[in-house]
Amino acid sequence: MKLATRAMMVAAAFHVVCGAASGVTLDVETELDLSFVSSHIWRGLEINDEPCFQPSLTMASSNFSFSAWGTWDITDVPDSSSHSRVDLTLEGSAGSGIHLLCAGLAAYIYHDAPSSSKDDTFEVYVRYVADVLLLPSLEVRYDFSSFDGYYASASLAHSFSLKKRTDEVAGVDLDFKIAVSACDEAYANGYYGLPANESAGLSEFKPHKAILSDFTASVWLPMSLSENISVTPMARFVSVIDSDVRDAWSERGMDTDHWLWGASVAFSF
Repeated sequence: MKLATRAMMVAAAFHVVCGAASGVTLDVETELDLSFVSSHIWRGLEINDEPCFQPSLTMASSNFSFSAWGTWDITDVPDSSSHSRVDLTLEGSAGSGIHLLCAGLAAYIYHDAPSSSKDDTFEVYVRYVADVLLLPSLEVRYDFSSFDGYYASASLAHSFSLKKRTDEVAGVDLDFKIAVSACDEAYANGYYGLPANESAGLSEFKPHKAILSDFTASVWLPMSLSENISVTPMARFVSVIDSDVRDAWSERGMDTDHWLWGASVAFSF
């Protein structure tokens, strides 16, 4: 199966890269996160409007990480298997003072069946984070498999400690993050464009320019139940920014603003 093959290839690459750091002992930390969300929105587009199960597994050392994330429809709807996806990410990082630079490879693997209409896609990316107030970051991704285009995001984030954890009381934080994303013309045409709809009298839509694509605001309330277990409710608002995309999507009855909710249980070891 292509999913198993590519998963093994990425995992093998992770071990090869780590092993190349001769003389360096890696202390690997692992986290398993089990999340349930009200819908699946990706880069402003509603992939699935039904509740989803989204588990993830991350293995990280001081300079390298490998993660696997998946999304599955948990309701009985037609063609639900086409909504499934597994993301595999291999990332390396280096820091100096307040500066952190990360680079990685991401594989987005869709339903592993011959009848699937979606092709797997692959991206490389770089991300810069400044360890100052609001943690400003900038990430640029290049899709070299499907769209041959760039997608970039700038974000701000912060965490407030509401209650420190003790032996009797769970610790509670309040985290938030806002992000604005943009893409070049090639990515905008491939991801935000729409085919013609002759029955509705609508012609093909393609943004013939780089666009501000989407805005995301997220709030989490992580509660540390112990050193290794946490529970996190979440709320998120996602909105398409570009007015031409909004108009074209609205003509076809597609939503351009989304609220979603969720909760997760995380285990670290």
